[in-house]
Amino acid sequence: FDTVCCGDRLGLVFEHAGDKTLARAFADAPEAFGELVGRYVAFVREFHACELPAGTFESIADVYRRRVENLREYCTGEECELLFSLVDEIPSCLTPIHGDLHPGNIMVAGDELLLIDLPDVTQGPVKLDEVNIFRDIVSAPQNSPESIERSMDVPADLIKRIGGAFFSAYTSVTDPEKLGQYFQGLGLLYAFSVVLTIGMGGEAVANYVTRVLDRLLRGVVVPNEQALRHMLKTIS
Repeated sequence: FDTVCCGDRLGLVFEHAGDKTLARAFADAPEAFGELVGRYVAFVREFHACELPAGTFESIADVYRRRVENLREYCTGEECELLFSLVDEIPSCLTPIHGDLHPGNIMVAGDELLLIDLPDVTQGPVKLDEVNIFRDIVSAPQNSPESIERSMDVPADLIKRIGGAFFSAYTSVTDPEKLGQYFQGLGLLYAFSVVLTIGMGGEAVANYVTRVLDRLLRGVVVPNEQALRHMLKTIS
């Protein structure tokens, strides 16, 4: 609605976004778990059903290409060319990609859910946003529980439970074995996206760049190049 200035800091004025996050709503009302999962799934589907005019936001492929260019400091020329060629397989889509569509970035305002934390919105295939959701509510509670707890301010065990319930409802896959197979596919795309995260740079990235490139680029992406290429080419 407006911009404000306090000293040398600029701020934006938004509508009131509610008193608690969806993550906190899960923690405060365990008896409403099923209902909240349903609202979460419906909200994500509605967001991903949008089509925005081309160029409203930067395409995810262009963001990825810039990150690959930044990886030249750490990767061989052959590895960078492989990553460029994989990025080139990503279809052009008009769908918005939030990048962090987890329950900690969704506010509960009465009967309405409102999305916050929007600086990294891009446009591209929905599946790449599913990968981000997988990262935050399936992978992170297992592999980085302290970090995701700080982000959402709820226990990692609850986030993990939300993750399983969300994807089961979102995909209509209720069989645990089949859901695990679905996660394997998302895991391959996730490994690719984490490798590209290194290209964002920054001090925090420098602390784990070698581990990520050895484990995920050379250990996952390169050996599974053809499977990953097919997935990227056919996602929507």
